[in-house]
Amino acid sequence: MLNSVPIASPAQRSRGISLAADYDGASSWIFRSSTAFSDAAIRYSFDGDWGADPDYDFTSRFVRDHRRVTQDLRWLSREQATLPGEADWLIGVYALSLSEQNDQLDRFNGDVFTSLASDYRARHVALYGQSGIPLGERTRFSGALRAEQRDADYTDNSGSGFAPRDRMWGGHLSLQHQTLSGSDLFLTLSRGYKAGGFNIGAQIAPQRRAFAPETVLSVEAGGSRRFAGDRLRVSGAIFHMRRSDQQVPTSEQIDPTDPLSFIYYTDNAASGENYGMEFTASWQLSERVALQATGGLLQTRFLDYRSADLDLTGREQAHAPRQQFALTADYRHPSGWFGRVDWTGRDGFYFSESHDQRAGSSQQVNLRVGFERERWNASLWVRNLFDDEPVQRGFFFGNEPPDFPTRLYVQRGDPRQLGVRVQFRSN
Repeated sequence: MLNSVPIASPAQRSRGISLAADYDGASSWIFRSSTAFSDAAIRYSFDGDWGADPDYDFTSRFVRDHRRVTQDLRWLSREQATLPGEADWLIGVYALSLSEQNDQLDRFNGDVFTSLASDYRARHVALYGQSGIPLGERTRFSGALRAEQRDADYTDNSGSGFAPRDRMWGGHLSLQHQTLSGSDLFLTLSRGYKAGGFNIGAQIAPQRRAFAPETVLSVEAGGSRRFAGDRLRVSGAIFHMRRSDQQVPTSEQIDPTDPLSFIYYTDNAASGENYGMEFTASWQLSERVALQATGGLLQTRFLDYRSADLDLTGREQAHAPRQQFALTADYRHPSGWFGRVDWTGRDGFYFSESHDQRAGSSQQVNLRVGFERERWNASLWVRNLFDDEPVQRGFFFGNEPPDFPTRLYVQRGDPRQLGVRVQFRSN
């Protein structure tokens, strides 16, 4: 049985500002500065039991205040190196200051059930650089390195407190080559990372408050080629990724009779593996008709991960369909009429690491037709033409009194939508 997820009542206020400055007075290099500030206040509340039964009046409210300041400074060479023995380069410094306060208040029949007030602050400083070196007329080598330190502090009114310091690094080595026949080939070895963080919530156990940084080692190889006088372009790539301390979004219901004890949090799996291939083909069939096709094949699995009572070692990761495709056809007439149709599809996938429920495969068709002139255009569009409403997310837990049976609740995509769009250009 599929049950729909109800809509909660969010409220949000956000503001921000960004500043950019360039200096190009030097003969061989350019300096760039980027500064950004954002401040957001989010209020989010919902009926915990999703019903109107007065004997089970669960409500939950979250108040979140988030402030973020970033500064990026970079120096880069003015020209790209084209001859052996030359090198182009980039050097930069990045800093981030983040503060966030979260308050959660759960009530049962009007009385306070759980309450949590937390404060989270983080500071990131990173140094990075990149360089490219021609190895010949058709071959180029490039490399990049980034080192980052994150200092964080977390405290809450339940007595939990953490102050981790994470030192992380990543980078890549890449080789590009153009063959005599006109094919562009590449091979890249890279190491990436994702900073750790904290799980916020009154029901989160102290040992699950913090999660560690994730690292990934990947290798990717591919190429592209043009045919038929540049009217047909084909590109493709294969890849393999090995993830360590993989960050996994998951969920769990602590108390089967308490809907508000259903929690979301980020966990760390020991390791995971992703590999597959992807391709794109674009064909200018005529002056009026253009076609494009993209597709991907993906295999994922956990190499070592246990969550609650589940052993997920060897299982596919969540939200990772094995096949995806997109086909597009564009038509443009010299008189100004145009049209476009998109057909997309994907295979089924696991909803979550907390259970084994799956979404089925889905397809969707979008249309757009219109007329355009030099300074204006008007179009009629239809999204999800056949009103498929694919399932996007799924939650498996007990929520309905009095027996609270475990059921699958799903969040569906948008139904069919129609609209008209008119644009004007002043020059």
